[in-house]
Amino acid sequence: MNDFFNMLVFPLKILLEFFNDIFGSYAVSIIIFTILVNACLFPLNIKQQKSQSKQALLKPKLDALKEKFGSDKMKYNTEMQALYQREGVNMAGGCLPLLIRLPILMGVYQVVLGSSHNKTLNFDLFGIDLAQTPKFSTDIINAFHPIWLIPVFSFLTAMLSSVITMQATKKTNPQAGSSMGMMMLLMPVMSLWMAFQFPGALGYYWACSNIVLAGVQMVVNKFYSVDKITATDFLEKGLARRKQELTKLTKRF
Repeated sequence: MNDFFNMLVFPLKILLEFFNDIFGSYAVSIIIFTILVNACLFPLNIKQQKSQSKQALLKPKLDALKEKFGSDKMKYNTEMQALYQREGVNMAGGCLPLLIRLPILMGVYQVVLGSSHNKTLNFDLFGIDLAQTPKFSTDIINAFHPIWLIPVFSFLTAMLSSVITMQATKKTNPQAGSSMGMMMLLMPVMSLWMAFQFPGALGYYWACSNIVLAGVQMVVNKFYSVDKITATDFLEKGLARRKQELTKLTKRF
């Protein structure tokens, strides 16, 4: 496991320091890095949206299976998996972007911890030293420090990202959208708390990631909505049936 993270951390460190050398700012490096990571993951976001939309389209069939095999959970799960396989729905596909982002986040955490003492790097962000770790105090007025703005920024952007994601989830899966509401509110609070535990650069990375993720989700919602995916799926199935009919006619002659 340590070898894996060492292999992950080293290229991240080189990349962030490379951008710092070009732009003269670690804050700008984090922005460029965040955009680059999300650009690479964008195809997976599209795949995730398509998978969720197809699951929403299959709800009537799933309800029919539940009514038929509701008392036999094993049979229901078997039929459900068979249905997903026939319709080309991958349940694990929706988790893939998150599974990729988590190691990257842990890698950035290690890089920031190791680089925060590097005096050759410019951690300044409008007078805020991102190498510092915010220290919360109940005496907010007297103990306030500009670095506190980073956790607040992280919290607000996490709220924005959560709201946009929750709205998208309600469209594809209303039941899941309502049940995940508490989790969506919990994540921003966790971001706020964790941003007070680590150097400001990490909280800044979370905030940048939240903003980019919100933008990505808005783009995906616009161009890959449930209605558009439904229409595309209907068209593709119609073309496939027409092709089969033409093939049968060709064989007859």
